[in-house]
Amino acid sequence: MGLEARKEPTSPGSGRRFARAASHSRRVRLLRWLVPAVAAVALVGVAGVMAISRIALPGIDVDLASSAIVDGKLVIAEPRLDGFTPDQRAYSVSARSATQEIGADPLTLQELRADVELEDGTTAFLSAENGVFNPADNSLVLGERALLETTGGVRAIFSDAEVDLATGDLVVRDTVEIEQPGMRIIADRLTVEGHGKRLVFENNVNVMIEPTAITARVQTDTQQ
Repeated sequence: MGLEARKEPTSPGSGRRFARAASHSRRVRLLRWLVPAVAAVALVGVAGVMAISRIALPGIDVDLASSAIVDGKLVIAEPRLDGFTPDQRAYSVSARSATQEIGADPLTLQELRADVELEDGTTAFLSAENGVFNPADNSLVLGERALLETTGGVRAIFSDAEVDLATGDLVVRDTVEIEQPGMRIIADRLTVEGHGKRLVFENNVNVMIEPTAITARVQTDTQQ
């Protein structure tokens, strides 16, 4: 499991202050606390698109408010799909509309909404103004102002994100902001690889930490 931040200048003084403020074991725990937050972004994106992409396929029981052919495109209004992942975690996916050109692969989604139960029992909620799923290359692209929130206190705002469904890798090419109680990270680019095992924050990376919140969280983790 790794975490990297690139191209962000830091002063020697700030580095010394951080070193004095946290022991090695606490730094390790801090990374373990952060990683699931970002990995959840990829998890929810993958679960959501895998579910909603099925609405255009035959033989699937899905709630379709209405559908029509408009200008050579299949337009589905208010598609919704509820179900369970293979490991029996509940999910729900909906959109204001889904559009697919006849004979083409990409599926364009407007006002995408998804929620999925995570492995730790919390629930993640994803919303995005738009997205494009392409089964030809097994990818999902989320456009402007995507928002991820979890019942565990994680909040992430990002734009221009692409998920490789085959590998679970995620690339956010625009500003990403991730918050948890006691911590906030902002960067101009984020890469998540290996289903969250390796994170790379790049360009204008800012990390804000509340030491008291981190200490309290570490103590709680130690007691569990």
